[in-house]
Amino acid sequence: MTIRTTSSTVEFDAPFSVGGLNLPAGKYHVETDEDVIETASRAVYRRVATTLRVQTATEIEHHPVDPTELAAALERDREIRMASTDVIPTTLFGSVDTSADPPTAAPHGVAGISPWRSIPMWIRTVARDRLDRKDR
Repeated sequence: MTIRTTSSTVEFDAPFSVGGLNLPAGKYHVETDEDVIETASRAVYRRVATTLRVQTATEIEHHPVDPTELAAALERDREIRMASTDVIPTTLFGSVDTSADPPTAAPHGVAGISPWRSIPMWIRTVARDRLDRKDR
């Protein structure tokens, strides 16, 4: 039996809970062990273990975790991060006055740089197309 181990790093921006562990935000190493099943035409890998490496003050601990539970924790962390980024970062465009009301002169979008959350171009285009069809 051949075991293949892959290692990756995951990063959490907020404290999280996985596998009964309550852990602080930070970078963690995840190791996945897979059993190789050789067939006539190809090799297939079956996951047999996923462990989360946790650095404590005195040692490194390896905790078994459910990969779906880890993926759910990462998704929750991503949602928390996305909820906290409502404006364009000032590091991209310099300082922006967020106390002012959003511009109202441009009916289908905001001209120039806006401190308000941006809307993907395909949504703006779909809305504009619907307005154009109503005018006809």
